[in-house]
Formats: sequence, C-alpha cells, structure tokens
Amino acid sequence: MNKSQTNLWWIAAKVVLFILALYSSYIILRPLLNVLIGISFWLIKIVIFFIVAFLVIHFFLKVIFNLDLFKYFNYK
Repeated sequence: MNKSQTNLWWIAAKVVLFILALYSSYIILRPLLNVLIGISFWLIKIVIFFIVAFLVIHFFLKVIFNLDLFKYFNYK
C-alpha cells in the first residue's frame, strides 16, 4: 500500500471513531438532556405567559381607562 491509501484508511477510521463517540455521548447524556430540555421548556412557557399577560393588561388598561403602563413605569 502506498501512502495515499493508508492516509484514506486512517481518515475513514477517524470518521468512524468520531461517529461512535458522538453516539456513545448521546446515549450517556440522553437523560440529562431530557431533564434540561423539560426545565427550559417550562421556564420559557412561564416567561411567555407573563409577557403576554402584561401586554393584555396593558392593552385593556389603555383602551378602557386610557392608562399607559409603559409611561407609568418609565419605559420607552
């Protein structure tokens, strides 16, 4: 075998080892990833709920009482 064929086999072996390492790390870290994704999903849900609630309250206060919450809290 010449040097180019050996180099190709070495590159192929590295690619296979890299894929095996990624797969094994996925298998090991899957429970942790499920927990982290679950926690972040609920946090994002709660934050979006409060933002939407604030905007709805702001809209109704603006329409009914002509009270602007952004001016009240000095937001620009």
